[in-house]
Amino acid sequence: MLRLRKLLSHFLFPLSILSTATTTAELPPEMDELLQVCEVHHNGDLSSIAEATKNSWLRKPGKERWQIDTIDYGTDKNQRIRELVYQLGFIKEVPPTAGHYKYCLIGGAVASAFQKRLLYVRSLWEKGLRYDQLIILTGERALDAQVDKSEIAVGCKTEAEALQFVYENSLLPTDMRAIPYQLVVAPNKLTPSGVVRPSRGDTVLQWLSTHPSPGDCMFVTHQPYVQLDQGAIANVLGPDYPFVTVGPGTDAAKNSIALLLDTVGRCLLQQFENEKPIDD
Repeated sequence: MLRLRKLLSHFLFPLSILSTATTTAELPPEMDELLQVCEVHHNGDLSSIAEATKNSWLRKPGKERWQIDTIDYGTDKNQRIRELVYQLGFIKEVPPTAGHYKYCLIGGAVASAFQKRLLYVRSLWEKGLRYDQLIILTGERALDAQVDKSEIAVGCKTEAEALQFVYENSLLPTDMRAIPYQLVVAPNKLTPSGVVRPSRGDTVLQWLSTHPSPGDCMFVTHQPYVQLDQGAIANVLGPDYPFVTVGPGTDAAKNSIALLLDTVGRCLLQQFENEKPIDD
């Protein structure tokens, strides 16, 4: 339980109430209702909830978010699920808590999502936020014809190449453009099921392998992934790199039920299996 409390302290939102919970009666009411609406069957303890949502909500191994299967509980239940996910903190913007950071780290993603995060950083810069170095965390994922068409069309072959192309061709303030940036590229991983892309934690570990000097960090993602990335980063960043995880909000209606539940489920699994990486 002590380890569980320590792990849950990394989370920002109502799920942190789980830090002292031992039964479903002590769950945040929103999480308890979400389990009921989705008819997730468990035996009442939190480890069984994590296991049950893993089986019910998480996309199949090897599938990316754009390949996720459809889940439909019907119009009324779908609406309630979106309301509960909003109340649990997965939808609203999470802004930075300070005006200056040594490092601004932007999490890798498909190019359109990365561009959303970069534009959010630009908006923060235009409001006066400053940082000393920009770190783009990415990997060797081969581009996908379904979601990376524009980047493939200009000759990019990997996510790293695509994100570098997006960054170097984005309209940014002159003083923001002058800040030095580093493209950190994590290798793909060979697993029993084949080659898979690096996870969020893998990309952060790749950056740490370059021995950056200690300093505070602002990690940039976007909703509904702020809590998930917060947990993944907390696994690997030590006390020399205090950090906040920030990101622009999203419209719950524009996110599929399957994607929202996959994200909530991964957050739960991250909390209970914190000693091993959870793919983002």
